[in-house]
Order: sequence, then structure tokens, then C-alpha cells
Amino acid sequence: MLLSSNIPVRISFDEMRSTLLTIIVSTLIMLLYIRIVKKSLLWCFFLFPSLFWAGSMVMAIKYQYHDYDTTLSVAGFVGCLCIILYSLPLEEIKKIVKRPASRL
Repeated sequence: MLLSSNIPVRISFDEMRSTLLTIIVSTLIMLLYIRIVKKSLLWCFFLFPSLFWAGSMVMAIKYQYHDYDTTLSVAGFVGCLCIILYSLPLEEIKKIVKRPASRL
């Protein structure tokens, strides 16, 4: 995200490819870690970076940043979102889905 988020900086295809590969490999390692360690609160630690990735992704799409920046932002956000959803216990997801809407 820091590599390509500054507008005057132009990244090459090779830099984008290596950064994208790093995002994919680190996401797969985290998913494997969550699979091995059953009780993990890792999703709590990924909420803050996910907000950064979401903000970067929205700005890249809204202001039509460079294609490589948009690709990296979307990949980073999707990777963080996969880690968060995969690490949430199934019981917690059922509670969130079945919770009735509160009245105002």
C-alpha cells in the first residue's frame, strides 16, 4: 500500500507483480496458521489494517489512480477480509447473522 499510494510515484509491472505475490503468499500463510491454531483472535488485529486497505481501495477506485495501485489495493483488502472471515468462529458469524435489528 505504501509502495504505490503516493500519486507521483509510478511503479513498474515487475514491482506490482512482486508486491501482489507477497500479498498472496502472506495471506495464504495466515490462513494456514489460522487452520492449524484453532483458537485465534487474529481477526481483531486485522481490523485496523483492513480499514487502511479499504480506504486505499475506495480512493483508488473513486479517483481512478494508476491501474497497478488499484490492483494492489483491491488484493490487499480482499486478503485481509479473507483472513478476518476465516478466523471468525462459526458461532460468532451465526450470532451476527441471526441478531434481530435493534429498534431506534
